[in-house]
Amino acid sequence: MNEGFFFLQIAAVLVFTMAALRHSKEALIGWIILQGLLANLFVLKEISLFGFLVTPTDTYAVGAIFALNLLREKWGKEGTKGILRMQTLFFSFVIVMAIFQMAYIPSTFDTTSAAYQTILGPMPRVLAASLGCLLLVQRFDLFFYSLLKHRIPLFWKNVFCISIAEILDTLFFTFLGLFGLLSSPFDLIVVSLTVKGIIIVSLVPFTRLVLTYAKPVSV
Repeated sequence: MNEGFFFLQIAAVLVFTMAALRHSKEALIGWIILQGLLANLFVLKEISLFGFLVTPTDTYAVGAIFALNLLREKWGKEGTKGILRMQTLFFSFVIVMAIFQMAYIPSTFDTTSAAYQTILGPMPRVLAASLGCLLLVQRFDLFFYSLLKHRIPLFWKNVFCISIAEILDTLFFTFLGLFGLLSSPFDLIVVSLTVKGIIIVSLVPFTRLVLTYAKPVSV
């Protein structure tokens, strides 16, 4: 059952990425930031996938890097300026708002406070770790993507860039953001990289289709 939802989730991320890219550069930037936030909001849920215990948010992590490379490919280096600062701003806002949400004393009629506490309690740490990883990984991805820009075909360029970025992201984020929160960090790393590999293989072949579908934009 989960495997079917997994591939439907990949398809949904692809469709929404295409829609954001077709709409505008600003929509694609917003989509990249939103996927980062969703990845951290849902990361504490553990599911069984292909017989392994994993978190269901790897699709958002890969989707964000995939969209970042599309942004770089479509609008060039100028199109990515400011995106890291915007992510810092929005992630910092969510961290501060999570702290406020937990600080409020619930009324005697409230039935959701415990659920919010469970979800948002680790959120400042998770988001802070994620922000650090994102800034590092996305800066590396942009640098590596530019380095390979005219040297290898678009397909392999995306495969190499996204794969290396996700290896770094998985290692850093698991130990900085999730260590002590999930049952088996080492298993999570191994399985997460395997799952991300499946997502990359599922997403990257559609790079040319997504760019073709997008409205023509003069760089």
